[in-house]
Formats: sequence, C-alpha cells, structure tokens
Amino acid sequence: MSWNPFRRSKIEKRAISTTEEREFEREVKRIQQLEENSKKLYKELKKYETALDAMTKVESRVSQDVLKVKFKPDESNKGIRNYADEWNRASQRLENQQKVLTFNCHKGVSEPIKKYIGHFPQVYSAIKKREAALHEYNKSQAKVDKYQDKDRTGANVVKLDTYKKGLVRSKDEYERNHKHTMRVMPSMYDYREDYFKPCLAVLVNSQANYYTESLKIYSEMANETGDISNSEQIHHRTQDTLKQIKALTIVADD
Repeated sequence: MSWNPFRRSKIEKRAISTTEEREFEREVKRIQQLEENSKKLYKELKKYETALDAMTKVESRVSQDVLKVKFKPDESNKGIRNYADEWNRASQRLENQQKVLTFNCHKGVSEPIKKYIGHFPQVYSAIKKREAALHEYNKSQAKVDKYQDKDRTGANVVKLDTYKKGLVRSKDEYERNHKHTMRVMPSMYDYREDYFKPCLAVLVNSQANYYTESLKIYSEMANETGDISNSEQIHHRTQDTLKQIKALTIVADD
C-alpha cells in the first residue's frame, strides 16, 4: 500500500496532537518497509526454487548426453563407460534430493511467507478506517470551533450543541479506530521474528540435508574413478591425449 500522510489537505485543522500523529506515521512506515522486504524475500525464494530445478535438470541432461557418446563397455568396470553410467545414476539420485529440497522450501518457507504477506491488506484496511474517522473528527472539531466564535444567538447555540454532540461521537469513533490500528501494526511487526524463524530453520535444515547427501553421492562416485584423483592429473592426462590426437595422420601419404 502506498499510503502517504502528506496527501491530506493542508488546510485541514488537526484535532489530534502532532506527537500522536508522528507515532502513527512511524508505525505505518515500519509496516510498509516490512511488507516490501517480505515481498522481496518471497520473490527471491521463488527464483531459488527455479534455479534449483534448472541446475539439476542441466546436470541430468549432460550425464545423459555423455552416455550417448556410446563408449565401449569395460570388463574391469573402470573404463569411461562405467564412469558415465555412475554419473548418470548419481544425477538421478541428486534429482530426487533436489525435489525434496524444493518441496521443503516451497511448503515450509515460500507458502508461509506468502500467507504472511496476505495479512497486510487487513492492516491497511484498518489504517484507512482510522484515517476516515480522523477526517470526520477534524470536520466536527472545525464546526465546533467555528460556532464557538459566533454570536450566542438561539440558532447558533442550537447548532453548537448539535455539533458538540457530533464531535463526541466522531472523537469516540476515531479513538476506537486509532487504538485498534496502533495495536495491530506493532503486533504485525513484532510477530515477524516468531513467524520467520521456523521458516528459515526449515530452509537451513533442508539445505544441510541436501548438501550432505550430495557430498555422499559425489564421494561414492569419486571412489569409482580410481587413479584420477586430482585436477592436475586430469589436466596432464587430457594434454597427453590431445597431443596424441594431433599426432594422428588424418590424410595418408601417397
């Protein structure tokens, strides 16, 4: 809600104190900032879920594409065909783990935050009712002030008495709405910690489980690679293979 206290008419005389109005405006700004940050968090969580899904799908496709190269079987189960098979199985296991993480993130974090955001319209509705009541209170106060300065004629006395009764009613209505709003806004703001903490705990615990299982899966697969133990060895082996390819005679001599 883009509520702005400065939208009020500048010529409207206020029936309440400046201190009371400033306290109210401070609470409104806190609520607006909380809503903005909550929406940003929800948006980023949806991006996170999408990114998890995309990452796993890409790895699955790559492992399947490696199998399509049609490496020849190796009876010792230590050849590249075996590595490719192991990687494909590992990617399938990782995909299952990713689905669990995404499900937990969606059900345990994204959906609760979306529900939390859904309560802001109720808060803003209370703010609008309070503002409407304040407007009527200001109008009633202005009428009383106007007729208090008029001559004490019979008609003016009757009108002043009527306006004073209206002022009492409008004041009571305003104070009721003001107290309600000033109770709702701080409660909504203070409740954020109790609400968000279990949500984030779900996310952290789910991530811990996902990455623990990922490490286990990759460690098992790494054990299958045997003598390919580090990136330096892989680099040297790749370079040697490239040299052998370059040394091949593609066109036979006459």
